[in-house]
Amino acid sequence: MSPDHLSKYTNPNIFRKRFVKGFVRDVIELYRKTNGKSILDIGCAEGYVLNQIHENFPDVRCEGLDISEESLACGRKHFPGLSLRQGDLLDPETEGGSYDVITCTEMLEHTPDTASALASLRRRCRGYLITSVPNEPWFRIANFVSGRHMMRLGNTPGHVNNWSRAKFSGLLVDAGFEIVDRRMPFPWQMYLVR
Repeated sequence: MSPDHLSKYTNPNIFRKRFVKGFVRDVIELYRKTNGKSILDIGCAEGYVLNQIHENFPDVRCEGLDISEESLACGRKHFPGLSLRQGDLLDPETEGGSYDVITCTEMLEHTPDTASALASLRRRCRGYLITSVPNEPWFRIANFVSGRHMMRLGNTPGHVNNWSRAKFSGLLVDAGFEIVDRRMPFPWQMYLVR
């Protein structure tokens, strides 16, 4: 993955800014429901979403985990108040630690072995998981209509999974999660599960 995930959250395009604002708002609202005091953001990239939680809940212990040291180095510069470390969701050695809430946003669509990723999230989840993925086919349609990834019919490079709401919520239930709440900040789908 590119270490420039930050640009998707800070893009000046008025429509993209509105979409991202809705996405972040829903993450914050779902986090508020957990009453969590600690959070691990898996697949945090530069830590933008984790930093938004940190700014809204300054007393919460916020840690991030990502496979890309380059992304983490960028995040450490932009968000020095966060604890960011390198690791892989599928590596059992990174399963240490205890957190009230785990977030895994905009990552599972990049993961070829979704069943193993969800099983790892289930093992780590002491309380709640907040997860999001693109809401298909709307995500691809929005990309295509805006002229992005035209040769790929709107599919973002690196996305190896494409799920409708019914399919992804079914995967969560099959992995042993109970859906507590769901949000649909266009063009994503987002779940609070335990």
